[in-house]
Formats: sequence, structure tokens, C-alpha cells
Amino acid sequence: MCKGIMVGSGFECKGACGKMCHLGLGANNAENCKADLLVEACSACGDNAQGQYRFGDLTRQLFRNAHQQVKDVVVDAIVKEQRGFGKLDKLKQYSDDIQEWWNEDRGKQLLLCIQISSLFAMLVLTFMCTFLLALPVHDLSKAYTLSWMQSWSNVMTLALAEGILLVVVHLGFHRLLLQADIVYTFSREILQIDLGELDIQLAPAAISMTRVTFFNMKVSVA
Repeated sequence: MCKGIMVGSGFECKGACGKMCHLGLGANNAENCKADLLVEACSACGDNAQGQYRFGDLTRQLFRNAHQQVKDVVVDAIVKEQRGFGKLDKLKQYSDDIQEWWNEDRGKQLLLCIQISSLFAMLVLTFMCTFLLALPVHDLSKAYTLSWMQSWSNVMTLALAEGILLVVVHLGFHRLLLQADIVYTFSREILQIDLGELDIQLAPAAISMTRVTFFNMKVSVA
């Protein structure tokens, strides 16, 4: 991954690419070669990077390997400590509670309520502020008209912004659905936290949220 020399223990992808990399720190300021490899798509046509090795690379990589071992021990100790404090059990309980409470209809209603409430709040606040500012310099009728025009202009702008945000969130959850296995592997191999043990189900959650956001996108367009 980093085009640095391989020495000591390494990591080899068991997929079609068969790439090899360092377990952590690598050359060319690579912070974690294994993490970089895990977030890449596995392809049979991929080749291992070939670097140009210079004098001293072996010693520097041995030092990086030792540094990485220390970091791994620290991460493992932190995870064990948090598990001992019951933090991971609490996280699992939160996950179970959310899954028990959640359903798509409730999510659609909640998101729609947020959209309507924000648009209504924008309408009222804009009308009041504009009316109070316009009344001293215009007659009542003109101030009223200007206030409504400015209010609806701001409401339409906010509705457009919310629509764009919904599209971004929808695409984000769709991306999460496609990369769920990578996230599971990354969490287990790098963070040393098994999301499966915590009952955190990324793929079903992503599918549910894409349906919710798609519904609200259709409502926004309508």
C-alpha cells in the first residue's frame, strides 16, 4: 500500500486481489497500511505496489513495526478497560433499545414532522421580523405584502436546502449499505470492536433509512 519494504509480520488480503501490506505504520507517512487496504475494493486485477527501496528502509520499517505493536497493545488495553467498565454493554443496550423503538412509518412521520415544523417556523419568524422592520417605513398594506413575499421566499429556499440535504443523506446511507461489510471488517480488525457482538446491524439500518429518506424526498418534490 505504502510502497515500503515488507519486514516482519504483515497482513494479506484473502480475497481476489491477494494484496499484502504492513499491519500498521508504513513508509511515505502511511498511518495504517492495513486500514487503508481494508477500505479499498478488492479486485482480482489489483497488483501489489512496487516501491524503490533505499538504504535505511529496513531499519526504519523495523522501528515502525515496534511502534505499531505498542499502539496495538494500547488500543487493546483501552477496549478491554471500556469493556470492563461496561461501556460496550451499554452501547449494545442502546442499540437494542433503538431497534426496538424504530420502525419505518415512525421514521417517516418524524422526519416529515421536522420538515413541516422547520418550514412553519421559518414562515412565522420571517414574517414577524420583516413586518416589524418594514412597518416603520411603509404603510400597513405594503408592509404586510413585503412580509409575505419575503416569508415565502425564505420558506422555498429552506425547502430546497432540505431537499438537497435529504438527497445527500439518502446517498450516504446507500453508500453505507454497499460498504457495510467493509465497515464491519474495519471495526473488527482495526478498532478491535466486533459490531456483531454489539448487535449493531448496519445493512438493515441503511436499507430502512434509504426507504425513509426516499419517501420524504418524494413528499418534498410533491
